[in-house]
Amino acid sequence: MLSSNPIFFRRQGFHFTSKHQKDYNNHDMSKQHDSTIEARFRDITWMMGLIDVEAILSEIKPLTPYSHLESLVSNNDGDEIKGYCPDHDVVCGRVSSDPNWWVNLHTGRTLCFSEGRRGSNLLFVIARILKGSMGLTTEDMEKAEKFMLKKDYPEAEILLLRSKAAQTKLENYKKQVKKEYQFVDEVKKGIMNRVVTKRLLDFFMCPPNKKPTNIRKETVDHYNVYEKNGGRYANRAIIPILFKGEYRGFSAIDLLGKEEWLKQHPTMEACEYKKTIFPSKDSGFYSKQWLFGFDDCQKKCDCLIVCEGPREVMKLWQEGFTNAVACFGTSLSDEQLLHITELSPKKVIVLFDGDVAGRESSDKAKKFLESFFKVGVVELEEGVDPKQLDREQLLAVFSGLI
Repeated sequence: MLSSNPIFFRRQGFHFTSKHQKDYNNHDMSKQHDSTIEARFRDITWMMGLIDVEAILSEIKPLTPYSHLESLVSNNDGDEIKGYCPDHDVVCGRVSSDPNWWVNLHTGRTLCFSEGRRGSNLLFVIARILKGSMGLTTEDMEKAEKFMLKKDYPEAEILLLRSKAAQTKLENYKKQVKKEYQFVDEVKKGIMNRVVTKRLLDFFMCPPNKKPTNIRKETVDHYNVYEKNGGRYANRAIIPILFKGEYRGFSAIDLLGKEEWLKQHPTMEACEYKKTIFPSKDSGFYSKQWLFGFDDCQKKCDCLIVCEGPREVMKLWQEGFTNAVACFGTSLSDEQLLHITELSPKKVIVLFDGDVAGRESSDKAKKFLESFFKVGVVELEEGVDPKQLDREQLLAVFSGLI
């Protein structure tokens, strides 16, 4: 239900007045005219941090009826741009006389008050202008994508290919798993009835047979970590994976250590020991679809730190480095790349373990990311684990990178 405030109210990030309420609710031009276009074009959040909207509107202006104006933009408050509706003549057959068009700089969604048109986004607007008519095709949309991305990213083709691949994976994934996963309910129940024992807190301060990590109770509490004492996840610390406000799964880390685990499981071989396990793939969980720590990160931050696991992110958060995410391993997936573009950091720093595998993976991650971001790599000394470092040591390893 919309607000009854007669002056201004907000919905989905846009300003509009109450006299437009009926039109806003009754019109959805994207559904009426572009219903055959692939669903992947309807969410352009992933690209918004990579483009300069004002520059794009300036470049497209000669193709609109507003070429005589100095600019299509009348106001930019950092979250939204207000100006003249660029594709008004294409959609309505007439030119708009007032700057009553809005575009959200975070989502790309657009709203034209003059005609009460909502539900579209900047990509559709640019596609219509380039084509000069309605009835868009997939080729028209891809042409608009390239037009919008090429300004600052000559490697746009690579990004487009990766975005297509990631979106296809996500769509197939959603089709395959249609029910709400049981383990998500288990996580919510575990958080509601959190079991935090001395053993759990001791583990985060100093894991068995390892160097101290000194992850304190307030950090454990911040991430709603709890202990599981029954079933497949017995004797494990459960670290819930929160992503965009929803719990997506968990990382279950062994509290016993390998030696003690083998004593308690005499029929098992050493090769069967797993320090960290996740919900089974049969349940629909896929760790590479998410980034741990995403919700604590600030969009458009100066620097985003990419780590291997959740405990590294927890330690960084504790020491004041709150813009950090974990990719659950030493490789980044296309989905995770898209999530990083949503954060739009000015620079990405790769912080993996100080061993051969960590260094090799750091180089691969750098090559994977540097087409889209400025990238720095921290090379730790042999045997050094990021979660073992305190604030002064972290500042030292980040020196010259942050």
